[in-house]
Amino acid sequence: MLNSFLYFFLLFIIYSFIGWIIEMIATFVGTKKLINRGFLIGPYCPIYGFGALIMLYILSSSKNNIVYLYVMFVVYASLLEYITSYLMEKLFNARWWDYSKDKYNLNGRICLSNSLAFGILGIVLGYIINPFVVKTLNMLSPNTMNWIAILLFIIFALDFLITFNIVSRIRKNIILINKDMTEDINKQISKFIATNHIFKAFPLLKQKIDKIKR
Repeated sequence: MLNSFLYFFLLFIIYSFIGWIIEMIATFVGTKKLINRGFLIGPYCPIYGFGALIMLYILSSSKNNIVYLYVMFVVYASLLEYITSYLMEKLFNARWWDYSKDKYNLNGRICLSNSLAFGILGIVLGYIINPFVVKTLNMLSPNTMNWIAILLFIIFALDFLITFNIVSRIRKNIILINKDMTEDINKQISKFIATNHIFKAFPLLKQKIDKIKR
């Protein structure tokens, strides 16, 4: 049971990291600026990790029907993106993405072009990327893989707790507007870190977080 959890957690982290890279590249193409696109401090976007695991589960049930898979990937990716956007907005009074200016969007939370692109990404994930990732992980001994997963889980859990605490505290300083607020939130987080006594007591932690959030 534990081994299965650690294995799927590794897949979650790997695809969260790949998603972070995709978001960074897409943002850089549009803005010519490197902006940490993740909600968390570290280089990962959990929504991609969860999305990938959902897509792999769907793939396991109907691997031979590519049209069905594509439609399911589009539907489930859209649902995940919409629900995640809604919950994060209610929790933190902010949006990490907004499609209000795109055609065929729904409340700015999802849009048709992105949903269709996620469907294609799901196909590439299932038939090309995941077989390679699984083959690579299987090259590791079970013991080595478990220790890597445990270490990454501890880092991820600490990251989540720290970021959740900071964003919850600065929530009152965030004015909700219908636009991508990632860069504004990162500035608020940096400002909070600069004035917080805990981070002043641990300057190396402050420098590390500042470096990642830039």
